[in-house]
Amino acid sequence: MVLESVTSKEAEFINLLLKGYDNSVRPVIDETTVTNVTIIPNSLSVLLMDQAEETVNLAIEFVLQWHDEFLNWDRNVSWSQNWVKVRESMVWIPDTTVSTSIEMANVLDDKDRYLDIKYDGTVRKSIYAIYTNLCNMKVDRFPYDSQMCRIAIGPWSYTAKEVWVSAGPNISKDTHDFELRIKRRPTFYVWVLLIPTYIISTVSIFGLFIPTNNLGEREERVNLGLTTLLSSAVILQIVANAMPKTSALPLLGNFILAEIFVVAFGVLCSIVVLSFHNRAHTREWKPPNWILTVLNLSVGIKVVFLEEKLKKFRARRSS
Repeated sequence: MVLESVTSKEAEFINLLLKGYDNSVRPVIDETTVTNVTIIPNSLSVLLMDQAEETVNLAIEFVLQWHDEFLNWDRNVSWSQNWVKVRESMVWIPDTTVSTSIEMANVLDDKDRYLDIKYDGTVRKSIYAIYTNLCNMKVDRFPYDSQMCRIAIGPWSYTAKEVWVSAGPNISKDTHDFELRIKRRPTFYVWVLLIPTYIISTVSIFGLFIPTNNLGEREERVNLGLTTLLSSAVILQIVANAMPKTSALPLLGNFILAEIFVVAFGVLCSIVVLSFHNRAHTREWKPPNWILTVLNLSVGIKVVFLEEKLKKFRARRSS
């Protein structure tokens, strides 16, 4: 019975407080008065960051506070409590919007959202929603990059002469910007992309330049280099798909691209050596003196050793 009595008194007071109230009109007696809305970010969580689309999904709670000149009471006469809860749809609410977002999803339905009204006319409201916010990605230092995302919130249909937003008592303007800095943890990319690419390229380079005997086949060197090129191209494609299409190539992409050029140069050298080797055996062709000079083989024991092996090989073929 006591609870029903209190609830009945509160309902009667709310009906009396909102009697003749128009929630479509800005709550000021003088129309030249500017309604100051204080915005305080209460909580923020990063749900998803899409680098290719340059968006970030955020779960944000904003606390809005403003003064309603029509909603006040004398605690000694009508209602003794300092605060009273009222459904949002019953009073005027500033149409604050995150202008940098492209999509918004409210966590609660309209019928489940309430606000607090203080006896002196102060109204306090909480906005908790999931925003898909635009974020200009700078990935030139990927995966060691950090992003700065701008969150702009302000009234949608009111001008600066009607509604101002502020983050404190001394800062007021028509919109307010919050900056969110996100720093990437590069551990995943280092162990999954950077180190495997480095190992593959190093093994390929050593495999391309290891010495082999004159009778052995050398095509395996070229196959190893081409396989490494294919692997590096696939990893570079993975990095390209994960990054936004900008004019700057990421740091990791530069590293993989440099390794591709190094391995490609090694494959080209192996092809040239293989071509000379085949000519020397099939056509009994001797390399020009300038090549031997460049390779430091024109004089000395190395040339004698090669000539002796070539004579033995010819004698073996004739027998």
